[in-house]
Amino acid sequence: MATPTRKAIEKPTEDQLIQAVKSMPAFPESVNKIIELASDINCSAKQLVRVIERDPVITMKVLQMVNSSFYCLPRKLTSAHHAVAYLGLNTVKNLAVGIAAVGILSTEGVGGLNTNAFLHHSLATAVIARRLGMKIKDKHQYDLTEFFVAGLVHDFGKLVFMRNYADGFNRAIEAARKRRRALHEAERALMGIDHAQVGGILGGEWHLPEHLTVCMREHHLDAHEGGVLLDCVIVANHLSKVRKIGSSGNYFVPEDLPDRVIHTFGNRTMEMIDRWVGDISTEYEDAKALAA
Repeated sequence: MATPTRKAIEKPTEDQLIQAVKSMPAFPESVNKIIELASDINCSAKQLVRVIERDPVITMKVLQMVNSSFYCLPRKLTSAHHAVAYLGLNTVKNLAVGIAAVGILSTEGVGGLNTNAFLHHSLATAVIARRLGMKIKDKHQYDLTEFFVAGLVHDFGKLVFMRNYADGFNRAIEAARKRRRALHEAERALMGIDHAQVGGILGGEWHLPEHLTVCMREHHLDAHEGGVLLDCVIVANHLSKVRKIGSSGNYFVPEDLPDRVIHTFGNRTMEMIDRWVGDISTEYEDAKALAA
């Protein structure tokens, strides 16, 4: 008996993709306001604190993170006012974005990709990216929390696929695994677009800062415009796969990294960078608390 022919995947149009992105859960209004205020050079700490304190969940999780192993503060901070005063507007803004992103990821359950495994992959990439940012701090001017958030959201274009194009996405995962190729290549072949390109659209819809949107859009490009921030995300993504922490649905681990990434890390091999990063278990456990 002949095997039934599988239905061809219909490639989404640009308009369909935009509508799919618009259908994604939005950030809480408080987080959108925090992003808006922190981007305003005239914003005062008092204004930002007032918005944070209106959202008890954001307040609780910001304090949870600032009092964790991420910051190793000499004393416990007990209010949003103390957090902003001690860490600054930009760090607290980035924490709020990270908290909101984990909240959205925790509610997603559509498609064939295990969302719990995807959450763990995203958190591990975030933690490793931040650790790498600390290691090469003389090469950048970024807030370290930006490395965490960039690593966290880099693969969020996959959520659009999971929610709206589950059949095509599942078949791309299957094809990539069978043929030992990168998932984004299988996505392009089947659907005409990959999760990174979709992630760039999503970052714009969420009004994320441009450097975070670039990390979502260009993390599979050899020549990218994300600078050191994206170099760290690319390596962190690689290491989270090597260490087998969670799963992003992409089981292909390339042997070589792009030349500019290798240069950023002083021509170290991946084995050397892995040892350089070291144990992340404490920070990883603290990061997982964001999803609790």
